[in-house]
Amino acid sequence: MRFPLVAASLIVGVGSFFPALGSTAEAADYGAYVVCNPTSTALHYQVKWGDGEWKSYCVYPGYVKSHYHELDCEGAAPKPRVRFDYVGGDEQVTYQTYAVDMTATDCPSNGKRYTFKFSRCGTYLELYR
Repeated sequence: MRFPLVAASLIVGVGSFFPALGSTAEAADYGAYVVCNPTSTALHYQVKWGDGEWKSYCVYPGYVKSHYHELDCEGAAPKPRVRFDYVGGDEQVTYQTYAVDMTATDCPSNGKRYTFKFSRCGTYLELYR
């Protein structure tokens, strides 16, 4: 009867040296989303987090671009928005703005995915989830 008690003590002792072994319950560090460009054209767009400034980006054909913001102590980040000229070939800038969702993650490339797509006629550009 002493053996099971000793074995139980050893198992508990080993667990205290490796507390996070195999654990996936860690807190996320970032709110993230990813913009995908499956088109044959480099796409220019702007991103804004909350009340911040618009910042310009380009995602090249066949590439993805991660956007992320550090989460605060409550696990929140400013709401992201994306805008871009959605009418092609008209020599004007006509912005379409999207409020996008993000995923809480430790790896920004695992953020919620959005994909740019042109309309069938090729004139209009949209952003899809």
